[in-house]
Amino acid sequence: MVIVSFLNDQTLHIKKDTILNGYKVTFDDSKKEYCLEKVYSNSINGGASKLSTENPMIGIAGFIGSVDYFSVGNDPDNAILFKSTSIKSIQNR
Repeated sequence: MVIVSFLNDQTLHIKKDTILNGYKVTFDDSKKEYCLEKVYSNSINGGASKLSTENPMIGIAGFIGSVDYFSVGNDPDNAILFKSTSIKSIQNR
C-alpha cells in the first residue's frame, strides 16, 4: 500500500487494485473553454500499467508529478479531483 499525504494532513491509501485517473489542463483557443483531458486510468496491478514499478511509491509519485489533477476509483465523473501540487508526501506502507 502507498500512502499519499496532502498539505491539509488528509491521507489517501492506494492499494494495488486502486484505480487512479490522471488529468491535464487543456485550453482550446477556438472553443474558448477550459477543460481537463483524461490522460491516464489504471491501477498498479492493471494490465500494461505504467504505475507498476519495482517500488510502488515511485510509480505513483511519477504519475502524480506528471498530471495536473487526479481522482481515485471507477467513477471519475463523480469522484473528487485532487490537485497534484497539494501533495506533501508519498510513502510505502
